[in-house]
Amino acid sequence: LPAVINALTEHLAYVWLGALVTPGAHNQVQQRHVRSAVKPLLFCAKAPYAPGPWFDDAFISEARVKDDHEWQQSIGAARYYIDKLTDPGAVVLDPFLGSGTTALAAKRLQRQFIGCDVDPVAFETARQRLAND
Repeated sequence: LPAVINALTEHLAYVWLGALVTPGAHNQVQQRHVRSAVKPLLFCAKAPYAPGPWFDDAFISEARVKDDHEWQQSIGAARYYIDKLTDPGAVVLDPFLGSGTTALAAKRLQRQFIGCDVDPVAFETARQRLAND
């Protein structure tokens, strides 16, 4: 996480670190002996950042959704944060695209979207999800 924050804040303003509380089995971080019930959400913005409406920094995820990919997330958190933190037409960036849940939420909320992923299978899944929506 520190490396990701450093890389992103070379070009964007750090806003806040949030958490997506996930249902079901928790990830085990073996090196630290931690069972993590949350996924970090890093909020950055084009500088200079000007606070908008109030938003919650933690979101309790709906039930697990793995219809299209093992990394797939439910869409609720993405919709909430995109709706709260951006205006229609704004650009949303997800550097960990996975199966494209954030991209799908951005599309449905009439935002532009940029996403990338190191996994070509996940990227293709996201591309197809967007094309079929």
